[in-house]
Formats: sequence, structure tokens, C-alpha cells
Amino acid sequence: MNNSEKPGRQLNRYNTRRSSIGECHKPYEHMLLKELPGVKRSNAAMHAVLESALEDNIEDGMHEAQKVRNHALIHYLASLANSNNNDDIFDFDFVESLIENGADVNSTDRNGQTIFHEVARSWNLDVALFLLENGADLNQQDKFGRSPLHVAAAVDYADMVRFLVKHGADINITTYGEQQLPIHYAAKNDGCKSLKMLLGYGANIDSRDSKNRTPLQYFDI
Repeated sequence: MNNSEKPGRQLNRYNTRRSSIGECHKPYEHMLLKELPGVKRSNAAMHAVLESALEDNIEDGMHEAQKVRNHALIHYLASLANSNNNDDIFDFDFVESLIENGADVNSTDRNGQTIFHEVARSWNLDVALFLLENGADLNQQDKFGRSPLHVAAAVDYADMVRFLVKHGADINITTYGEQQLPIHYAAKNDGCKSLKMLLGYGANIDSRDSKNRTPLQYFDI
């Protein structure tokens, strides 16, 4: 693919906003995002600092420069997660510039989460499409085994659940330890729309986790 054909060259075709799911303040979100590096909301000043750091590290060689870009991407993830404001705008230009210059779109934070985990929580489907077109792994699991599909199911973002499954997300992917599927996460967080969506794509309502509980049993807890 040449530069003129790259998805990011037509960034104005993407919706940069959060989804209509808006500021969904489910308690589970706080658990999903716990221990993320604390940074202020993304703004021009933060971009300037990060971009300056990138320039300062060019002379140290590609390996160090890539580490800085990966770090910048993770801090941007943290800024989006910490803001959770409907007025937020996803900065396609900034993220694309990091990726084009060597940042790994699948870089992880200390919890093993990628920028896709944050996008699956509340961002417009166009943002997810942009990341996929730039090499994002939609089945990447964090250190607890949670995939972006677990996140979308937990916050009952049914449109994102549909998007992820249609683009290859594994509905049978399990977390570590408790061995819970995305449908378990939908059930235990009262994600009725997501649960119905997963069932429509073949998720097993009788599947059991490590405690021998089915998704339906979590509705009674």
C-alpha cells in the first residue's frame, strides 16, 4: 500500500468523537482502568511535550526512539481513559504520526491494556476501524486476560460488540484465572444488549467459568 492509499491519509472520513454510550459510569469501568498511569487530559501542551521527547531521542537510535513513541501512545491512552468526557476528540493525526514513525499500535500499559481496550469502552466505531486498519490486534488480552470484547461487553456497548465480532474477535476468549468469557462479563455487569448480541453470534449461555458458574447465574449475584 502506498502513502496515497493509506487509511490515515483520509482522516476526515472518521468520526473523532466518543460514541453515544457517552459517560457510562459503571463501577466495572473503574476496575478495568485501575492503575493506569496518571496523566492530565490530552491537550496541545501534552502533545508538545511528547513530540519534543520524540525529537530528543532520535539521536539515541531507532530502538530508543520507538520506546519513546510507544510510551507516548500509552500516555495518550491514559489521558483518554482518565477524561471520559463526551467532548473528547480522538486525535487521529497524533496517533497516526506515532504509528508511522515506529510506535507499536499494540503497545501495552502496566496492566497489559492497549489503546484498543480504551476505544472498545466508549469510542465511536470509526476509531476502532482506524486502529484495525493500522494493525491493532482486537484479540489482545491484558494481564488479567481481558480482551477488548470483554470491555465492550462489560459496559454494554452492543454496537462495539457487533463490530468486534464481525471483524474477527473471539467470542470464546477467556480471562486468566476465572476463565470467564465476554458473555460472563456482559451478564455480571447487567449488559443485557451485549449479552443478546453475543448470543446472536453463537456465544454459549451454558458456558462455565472456573467457579462452575454460567453467565445467567451472575444475574442473581
